[in-house]
Amino acid sequence: MDAKYILYLLKSCIFCRKAVDILELNNISYHAVYFDDNATLLDQIKHAYSWNTVPIVFENLDNYKYNLVGGYTELQLKLESEKADDKE
Repeated sequence: MDAKYILYLLKSCIFCRKAVDILELNNISYHAVYFDDNATLLDQIKHAYSWNTVPIVFENLDNYKYNLVGGYTELQLKLESEKADDKE
């Protein structure tokens, strides 16, 4: 998988849209998985990762190795931190 991030989303979620927007604005690859038609599975994922809100953002570290970033706010902070590191 070539995507840098995997996002679990709901179409009606404003923070889900913001997560997609910030990745697109920064030309960062991602794969979006929408759970609008499968709330039960989304609830199971939320429980498994102890994350109660959407979006749920994972960073693709390597083939089949993923790191839970968190939600939109955590994604935004991570991207800002990476930009600051690049400037140093």
